[in-house]
Amino acid sequence: MNDTHIEADLVAYLDGELSATERARVEDHLARCPACAAALADLRALRHDLDGTLDAALSPVRLSYDAGSRIRQVLRDRLERPRWWWVLRLRRGILAQAIMALVLVAFSFNAYGVFATPVPVPQETLVLGQDRFAPGSEAALRVIVRSAES
Repeated sequence: MNDTHIEADLVAYLDGELSATERARVEDHLARCPACAAALADLRALRHDLDGTLDAALSPVRLSYDAGSRIRQVLRDRLERPRWWWVLRLRRGILAQAIMALVLVAFSFNAYGVFATPVPVPQETLVLGQDRFAPGSEAALRVIVRSAES
């Protein structure tokens, strides 16, 4: 018996995609190797089960009379809802839009102050401990003594 199994070729064999010489080689191996023959049987069973599942998934669904009646009743109830319900939803949307417009206007009046770059103010600073924090580096504690405007 050959130690190499042909599991990689089994799907192509099952689908009929092998040439005549490859097909003969696979059939010869299947006659001598029970493990590969069992793997082929598993693939055939899986294909059969998947075919049945696909057929069931593609077949039209038939609902019972009671289920169809309940669905039709729910749809009828939705169509017969009072129109005021939609008016309330519409008013709620208009209210939300009005609030958003007011917020936008409020922010736009303040936008110049928020987005304007501040003018730098000249300052006098005192540098403390330049050689103590991390010797050999420029690490220091800077303290603003006073601004030039004061």
